[in-house]
Amino acid sequence: MMAKPEWKDAPEWANYFAQDPCGIWFWFELEPFADGDWVEGSSHGKIEVAQPRSIEWYATLEPRP
Repeated sequence: MMAKPEWKDAPEWANYFAQDPCGIWFWFELEPFADGDWVEGSSHGKIEVAQPRSIEWYATLEPRP
C-alpha cells in the first residue's frame, strides 16, 4: 500500500486531495463531495492523479493546511 501524498508534492493549484474507492489519490482544485466516488462541486476545477492506495476512501478528503 502506498502512503498518502504529501502537500510538498502538490500542484500549485491543488487545494484538496482524497482517495477514490479504487485506491487512487487525486489532487482537486475545488472541494469535492463523496457520492460513490469523489465528485467535484463544479465542472470548472482541475483534477490530477496524485498516487494510489488506502482503505476508507471516503474519509480521505483533506484541505490544504
